[in-house]
Amino acid sequence: LHLLEGLYTQTEYSGTKEDGLRNELFSWTLNSHDFTNYSESVNWGGNQVTGTEARNFASIRFDLDGIVAHMRNQPNPVHQELDTVPIGPLTVGANAELLDIDLVLSAGYRQDNFLQPGQLKGIVVFEDDSRISFNFGDEINV
Repeated sequence: LHLLEGLYTQTEYSGTKEDGLRNELFSWTLNSHDFTNYSESVNWGGNQVTGTEARNFASIRFDLDGIVAHMRNQPNPVHQELDTVPIGPLTVGANAELLDIDLVLSAGYRQDNFLQPGQLKGIVVFEDDSRISFNFGDEINV
């Protein structure tokens, strides 16, 4: 099912806040979604079509171990990053994270679709220009 085709394009805005000791405090993401609904759970039952789509459009993640380290005014002991080092054409770095405790809050939408064609009419046109009229949900005998 395609709803509101082409009205919006998806754009993501995101960021991270760190303190002077490189402790990550929080990160955020905002999405401007394409509201076209490509439902991955389409069900055909009888003469009706149903589908559901859900997406998040905003989230904020609080890095609790980073916040505790910030409050103690020291680097996070369970999350260490080594600076990247250029070696020829490569850049090498390392990240060790023994424990990561996050609180994530997100906002999203859910859209339920229901189509019961009822008296929705269609026409099948063949190469020889012959036509068969039908109602959606009816069996077509060729």
